[in-house]
Amino acid sequence: MERAGVKPSRWVIDAPRCLALLVLAGGVAACSPQPAQPAASASQTPELILPSPVSPTTTAPAVLSAPAEPSPTATHNPGSALGPYQAGDENFKHKNYAAAANDYSLAILADKKFAAAYCQRGLAYVELGNMQNAFNDFQTALQIDPYQAACYVGLARVSIQDKDYSRALADLNQAQAVQPGYVDTYLVRGKLYRDMPTPDTTDALSDFGQVIALAPQSPDGYLERADLYLNTSAPDRALADLNIAIAIDASNARAYFLRGMARHATGDARSAIADLLKAQSLGFNDEKLYLALGASYLDVDDQANALAALDEAVALSPQDTQALYLRGVVNYRGGHNYPALLDMNAALAIHPDFEDALILRANIYLSLQRWQDAIADFKRVYQLDPGNVETLYGIGKAYHALRQDSAAMDALNEYLSKAPADATNRAEAEQLLAQLQGQVQSPTPTP
Repeated sequence: MERAGVKPSRWVIDAPRCLALLVLAGGVAACSPQPAQPAASASQTPELILPSPVSPTTTAPAVLSAPAEPSPTATHNPGSALGPYQAGDENFKHKNYAAAANDYSLAILADKKFAAAYCQRGLAYVELGNMQNAFNDFQTALQIDPYQAACYVGLARVSIQDKDYSRALADLNQAQAVQPGYVDTYLVRGKLYRDMPTPDTTDALSDFGQVIALAPQSPDGYLERADLYLNTSAPDRALADLNIAIAIDASNARAYFLRGMARHATGDARSAIADLLKAQSLGFNDEKLYLALGASYLDVDDQANALAALDEAVALSPQDTQALYLRGVVNYRGGHNYPALLDMNAALAIHPDFEDALILRANIYLSLQRWQDAIADFKRVYQLDPGNVETLYGIGKAYHALRQDSAAMDALNEYLSKAPADATNRAEAEQLLAQLQGQVQSPTPTP
């Protein structure tokens, strides 16, 4: 049941950001380039790691799952290097990256001119987060054979890690030039276009479309394009891609997570909850999942489960202001003003101009009869967003509670002059203003 004086709006989760607004009294609507890396040589490659056995644990494909075939310019015969190289590929496929690096090191010991082994070991190092060793291996591989598309893609991933996006794009374009049909070029470049500080949606869509055309039986292109659609507020298009991705791979946890986000964005909270719980059961453990789950439970007024999900989101990411904010909403709607106030204070300590948190805290202050604190928060919101005229109504109510009727009438008059005719609080503001004006015109006689 809603509390008197408060009418919450829909809690909208947009990937990656949750936009949740609270309505006051039924109406407050509320890269810098990196230095060039040193040229590499075979002598810079790391020492051999002892090999480990292949231990397949999952059949999920890696993002960069297969090496480019050695080009015709690589005329050497790997011979005894081929066995450990193939073992490395098997470990790489099953995400046993340390074991894969060991095996590729054995292949390189057997044949120091085996470009593909350097390249694949570099990709394993990328997955292990060892970007310097990865860079060295990619450079060595390209000195031996400059037609290794996977190496250019790997170099691009190192540059992306360094936030050197122009260099990453140059390497990805080179990968396309040497091997136009290499799927991972388009996959990584599409993600780069999508995730850059200034996204290039058109080129990202083109690259993800190319991934789908080249590998229609892989879920990757559909997943990444769906993520892009969510980022551009097109959840219906995202749903279409995610349904295909799940049809291809019914055990893909990320697909269920993204579909849960899309379903939440379209207002289908119960289906969103089902998908998010499925993603969780498949091992997806991310604070964004719990944030979306909490918001979806809030949509169906399941406050207990909403609070449990948001507790988990805050535990995973204590600095997430949206998780703190939504948990505060749940507590406030449940009548727990002090826990809600603690969450708003924590969120505002991180992000002092978080308007939704300021509005909610002002509402909490009204409930606690801390009128001056409520006025201060409402005034701050109005300063940040002069278009949010509903804050003027809140200011008027607080001044009225303080019996500062002149200030209350000023705020209410300003509200009525700026609020649209169908504003939620217009009738209440008119009634309160009339009451105050009547008191001024007919003062109570002194006994």
